[in-house]
Amino acid sequence: MTDRLTLQAIAQVTGGCRCYRAFNHLLAAGPGWLLAVPLYLLRGEFAQLVDGCPVPHDEVLALIDDIPRQRVMYPPMSPVFSDRVNRLTALSTDDWWFTPMRYPREDSPIGLFSHPCGIRFAATMDVLFAFHPAAAAQQPAECAA
Repeated sequence: MTDRLTLQAIAQVTGGCRCYRAFNHLLAAGPGWLLAVPLYLLRGEFAQLVDGCPVPHDEVLALIDDIPRQRVMYPPMSPVFSDRVNRLTALSTDDWWFTPMRYPREDSPIGLFSHPCGIRFAATMDVLFAFHPAAAAQQPAECAA
């Protein structure tokens, strides 16, 4: 991983979604996913970050506070994972950990990718895995409004 991440690297992962600043993290969210990056990892201009939180606070805190449990079985760039997950390699190419979890108010399981530096990416199973090639052709909305 590089010493510091830029907002351009974050944009590769988020697809250019609006980024927020809350709980000492950069936050970005879209349908079925949430990214949290500690602010101390970022370099560059932060003026384009919006002060606020794009999802309920308890979801962000559950994401930030969760402890990784197992290393990823496949490399981050793998056909097993969706394009959204494969984009995490823009932030780091190795040392990702995976934890199944549930958000406080959700019934569906969530997968959490975490990096020792503090980056967290949580997503629903349909966002995490590339189950069907035909599904990849159907591009859902990229960002949460």
